[in-house]
Amino acid sequence: MLRRAIAALLLAACALAATPSAALAETILNRGNAGEPGSLDPHFISGTWEANIVGDILMGLATEDPAARPIPGAAERWEVSADGKTWTFHIRNHLWSDGTPVTAQDFVFAWQRLLNPKTAAVYAYAMYVVKNAQAIASGKLPVSALGAHAMDDRTLVVELEHPAPYLLELAMHQTWFPLPRRVVQAKGNQWARPANYVSNGPYLPLEWVTNDHVTLVKNPRFYDAAHVRIDRVVYYPTNDAEAALKRMRAGELDVLDPFAASQIRWLRANMPRAIQTGPYLAVAYVAFNLHRKPFDDARVREAINLAYNREAVVSKILQLDEPPAYSIVPPNVANYPGGAAIPFRALGYPARLARAQMLMVAAGYGANKRLRTTY
Repeated sequence: MLRRAIAALLLAACALAATPSAALAETILNRGNAGEPGSLDPHFISGTWEANIVGDILMGLATEDPAARPIPGAAERWEVSADGKTWTFHIRNHLWSDGTPVTAQDFVFAWQRLLNPKTAAVYAYAMYVVKNAQAIASGKLPVSALGAHAMDDRTLVVELEHPAPYLLELAMHQTWFPLPRRVVQAKGNQWARPANYVSNGPYLPLEWVTNDHVTLVKNPRFYDAAHVRIDRVVYYPTNDAEAALKRMRAGELDVLDPFAASQIRWLRANMPRAIQTGPYLAVAYVAFNLHRKPFDDARVREAINLAYNREAVVSKILQLDEPPAYSIVPPNVANYPGGAAIPFRALGYPARLARAQMLMVAAGYGANKRLRTTY
């Protein structure tokens, strides 16, 4: 099933701290955020709950507008060569939170660290479009061979393996964020602790209480700090979605993302204005172990694929309006022409089931021999 929405619940936008004057009140957003982060270092995270936090702290070459479209971020503008393989980014005149300038060298340093095999970054492959990146990650070339060069402090030239019209979308991912080179060189991996953290984004980490909360406060040196309306964001891990919903109903959380699918009917009946859903570019699928019987038989795998009722699952179980998945690449992916889909998509479910039964009989199954497995 395509996850059409990681649905969030939104209550009153934020809470106001008690102060003598409303004009001086601190605006606080309390966010239920799925899981406990493993790190605040963009090279050591892989979950969306971690990316939510780090994306509030650091800013890449491009950032996103309210519709998730790329807009200038740390780079104020860019040019692309005629062959689409060389991008030149002009770094915005802005500062790290310690007052030092953000430079093109900070990006080159961050990307070389990401791709260094010793770093073992989970998402290093997100940069393989850059020239020599994959060879560096596999240890075949030194990090200095990366196709990213600082022409000067504010000019970054990126050479690609092939044209990539989706590069700006990639540049919004945490793996492409810059790092405060001087701080990382001095502190090593400890740079990402709140006490050491240096940011170029709208917020700074104030504290991280394990399994309780991560608190971010406004970064006064953010280039657009005047338009950051929320003073403090508190992220709470909410692994128990049922309990998190109770906290939200009690006023302890302003936002809950995601919420328990089992509560969707109750929520639609009792809190319809709180539910916000939108496209989420992901796909959920069941994978077979091809080395174990009976799934080493392609007929069995095809039969299960045909018989699996995607429409029933999304409409009766998940109930979040996700479209059934008939392709690996989800709809709405920018710059993707589409067209690749499972061939039987056009067949009605009765026809699929008939072919599935025929395949199972051919594989040796029938009324006297049922397929039994665990999932």
